Amino acid sequence: MTKYFLYNVFLNIALILMGLAVWAAYSSADYSILAITVVILAILCWLKYRLLKQVRQFTKDK
Repeated sequence: MTKYFLYNVFLNIALILMGLAVWAAYSSADYSILAITVVILAILCWLKYRLLKQVRQFTKDK
């Protein structure tokens, strides 16, 4: 379970940083960086969703 906890902490930090990067790129009107950070943010959200599904399945089996 520690593995899932650390992975969740990493994902939360990465999501916060990417959210700030999206905001900074939008503020500076640098749309190429904005597109890259939005794609990375979407991938991180997908990974977070998969982690939640794995933990839910792991706790359901017990």
